[in-house]
Amino acid sequence: MSTYMHLDITYDQACQDLANKSATEIAWKSQAEYDKEKSCFYLPFYGEDILVTYPQGEVTYKNKEEEIPLAEKILVLHYLVNAQGIPVKDNWISFREIPGGHIYVKPFQGRALYPFLKTFGNNPEGFEKAALKLGGKKRDMGDISFEIPVFPAVPVIYILWLGDEEVSPTGNILFNEAAPSYLPTEDYAIIGGMTVGKLKKAME
Repeated sequence: MSTYMHLDITYDQACQDLANKSATEIAWKSQAEYDKEKSCFYLPFYGEDILVTYPQGEVTYKNKEEEIPLAEKILVLHYLVNAQGIPVKDNWISFREIPGGHIYVKPFQGRALYPFLKTFGNNPEGFEKAALKLGGKKRDMGDISFEIPVFPAVPVIYILWLGDEEVSPTGNILFNEAAPSYLPTEDYAIIGGMTVGKLKKAME
């Protein structure tokens, strides 16, 4: 649930899938920008611009030298390949409501929700600081919540209800109802924990 099996094989397959699709179709369905002269896509990923060569599928940051982890490269390619161009409206669902998600609810909570609560349950200021660094947008849910833009059409909302001396903090993670039209369920399981990791790093 936290990562892909056989990363190299999964990445190679994702590169092949990208090469087999039309660049024009990929661009309009994913909201990525395609540079025909340079044969590459530009798109934001957690608020940072990345570059994807076409048809090779090499994934790098556009404006810095830091290496992107292979699991994140796979996620980027899966987004470009799977995006269906469905409008993203202000309607939200839980991980359980994503097709097949109900089978993996407990692992998802263990890798995403519980680490989120452990890190930010008693630190709403840190949550806000980190979310804003990732390009997050404040939402009116719970005591504090932010919509994090993973990709242009893949926002995720992290919600926190603060605790007190008697009640522990609680939270929730919501995906857009258009989520199944952009990535397979396994990728959303990975995004849940990956986003918490990005938030923790942004808080440092």
